Amino acid sequence: MMNRQNSFAFIGGMGIQLVFTPDVVDYINSLTTSAQSIRSSGANIDFYGGIEFPIVESWGIKLEHSYTFSSYTVPGKFGGTYDFFYSVQSPSLILQRIIPGNGYFVKIGAGGGYHFGL
Repeated sequence: MMNRQNSFAFIGGMGIQLVFTPDVVDYINSLTTSAQSIRSSGANIDFYGGIEFPIVESWGIKLEHSYTFSSYTVPGKFGGTYDFFYSVQSPSLILQRIIPGNGYFVKIGAGGGYHFGL
Protein backbone atom coordinates (compact mmCIF):
# COMPACT_ATOMS: atom_id res chain seq x y z
CA MET A 1 0.00 0.00 0.00
CA MET A 2 1.38 3.39 -1.00
CA ASN A 3 1.31 5.86 1.88
CA ARG A 4 1.30 9.51 0.82
CA GLN A 5 1.98 12.47 3.05
CA ASN A 6 -0.07 15.61 3.32
CA SER A 7 1.93 18.33 1.52
CA PHE A 8 1.68 21.75 -0.10
CA ALA A 9 -0.40 22.00 -3.26
CA PHE A 10 -1.19 24.74 -5.74
CA ILE A 11 -4.54 24.59 -7.49
CA GLY A 12 -5.98 26.47 -10.41
CA GLY A 13 -8.51 26.13 -13.12
CA MET A 14 -11.28 27.51 -15.22
CA GLY A 15 -14.92 26.55 -15.37
CA ILE A 16 -18.44 27.56 -16.20
CA GLN A 17 -20.71 28.94 -13.50
CA LEU A 18 -24.49 29.13 -13.79
CA VAL A 19 -25.75 32.48 -12.52
CA PHE A 20 -29.07 34.12 -11.73
CA THR A 21 -28.80 37.94 -11.68
CA PRO A 22 -32.30 39.43 -11.87
CA ASP A 23 -31.31 42.86 -10.44
CA VAL A 24 -28.50 43.39 -12.96
CA VAL A 25 -30.65 42.19 -15.86
CA ASP A 26 -33.66 44.33 -14.82
CA TYR A 27 -31.41 47.40 -14.86
CA ILE A 28 -29.97 46.55 -18.27
CA ASN A 29 -33.42 45.75 -19.69
CA SER A 30 -34.69 49.15 -18.50
CA LEU A 31 -32.15 50.83 -20.79
CA THR A 32 -32.94 48.88 -23.95
CA THR A 33 -35.96 48.21 -26.13
CA SER A 34 -38.38 45.53 -24.92
CA ALA A 35 -37.78 43.46 -28.07
CA GLN A 36 -34.10 43.13 -27.14
CA SER A 37 -34.43 42.15 -23.47
CA ILE A 38 -31.95 39.69 -21.98
CA ARG A 39 -32.57 36.76 -19.64
CA SER A 40 -31.77 36.82 -15.91
CA SER A 41 -30.00 33.44 -15.94
CA GLY A 42 -27.04 32.24 -17.90
CA ALA A 43 -23.48 31.01 -17.76
CA ASN A 44 -20.33 32.91 -16.80
CA ILE A 45 -16.72 31.96 -17.14
CA ASP A 46 -14.98 31.35 -13.81
CA PHE A 47 -11.26 31.31 -12.95
CA TYR A 48 -9.96 30.08 -9.62
CA GLY A 49 -6.71 29.42 -7.85
CA GLY A 50 -5.42 28.67 -4.43
CA ILE A 51 -2.95 26.99 -2.17
CA GLU A 52 -3.35 24.08 0.22
CA PHE A 53 -0.96 23.42 3.07
CA PRO A 54 -0.84 21.03 6.02
CA ILE A 55 -1.23 22.11 9.62
CA VAL A 56 -0.87 18.59 11.06
CA GLU A 57 -0.65 15.15 9.42
CA SER A 58 -4.36 14.69 8.70
CA TRP A 59 -5.58 18.31 8.64
CA GLY A 60 -4.94 21.11 6.20
CA ILE A 61 -6.02 24.59 5.22
CA LYS A 62 -6.95 25.78 1.73
CA LEU A 63 -6.93 29.44 0.68
CA GLU A 64 -8.87 29.89 -2.53
CA HIS A 65 -9.85 32.79 -4.76
CA SER A 66 -12.47 32.72 -7.51
CA TYR A 67 -13.08 35.37 -10.18
CA THR A 68 -16.13 35.29 -12.43
CA PHE A 69 -17.32 37.87 -14.93
CA SER A 70 -19.85 38.57 -17.63
CA SER A 71 -20.59 41.25 -20.18
CA TYR A 72 -23.59 42.38 -22.15
CA THR A 73 -23.89 44.54 -25.26
CA VAL A 74 -27.41 45.78 -25.91
CA PRO A 75 -28.95 48.39 -28.21
CA GLY A 76 -30.02 51.60 -26.48
CA LYS A 77 -33.54 53.02 -26.58
CA PHE A 78 -32.33 56.16 -28.35
CA GLY A 79 -29.71 54.64 -30.66
CA GLY A 80 -26.20 53.41 -30.07
CA THR A 81 -25.24 50.49 -27.89
CA TYR A 82 -24.59 49.95 -24.21
CA ASP A 83 -21.71 47.77 -23.04
CA PHE A 84 -22.05 46.36 -19.51
CA PHE A 85 -19.39 44.42 -17.64
CA TYR A 86 -19.48 43.04 -14.12
CA SER A 87 -17.15 40.84 -12.13
CA VAL A 88 -17.35 39.03 -8.80
CA GLN A 89 -14.39 38.01 -6.67
CA SER A 90 -14.77 35.38 -3.95
CA PRO A 91 -11.92 34.62 -1.54
CA SER A 92 -12.41 31.75 0.91
CA LEU A 93 -10.68 29.84 3.69
CA ILE A 94 -11.40 26.11 4.11
CA LEU A 95 -10.34 23.69 6.86
CA GLN A 96 -9.94 20.16 5.47
CA ARG A 97 -9.72 16.69 6.98
CA ILE A 98 -7.37 14.72 4.73
CA ILE A 99 -7.64 10.95 4.49
CA PRO A 100 -4.81 9.38 2.45
CA GLY A 101 -5.48 6.28 0.39
CA ASN A 102 -3.63 4.09 -2.05
CA GLY A 103 -2.55 6.74 -4.59
CA TYR A 104 -5.19 9.33 -3.67
CA PHE A 105 -6.47 11.70 -0.97
CA VAL A 106 -10.03 12.14 0.24
CA LYS A 107 -10.57 15.67 1.49
CA ILE A 108 -13.59 16.71 3.52
CA GLY A 109 -13.77 20.35 4.49
CA ALA A 110 -15.79 23.31 5.61
CA GLY A 111 -15.06 26.99 5.52
CA GLY A 112 -16.30 30.38 4.59
CA GLY A 113 -15.67 33.44 2.55
CA TYR A 114 -17.34 36.43 1.04
CA HIS A 115 -17.86 37.89 -2.40
CA PHE A 116 -17.68 41.38 -3.77
CA GLY A 117 -18.49 42.78 -7.18
CA LEU A 118 -16.97 45.43 -9.34
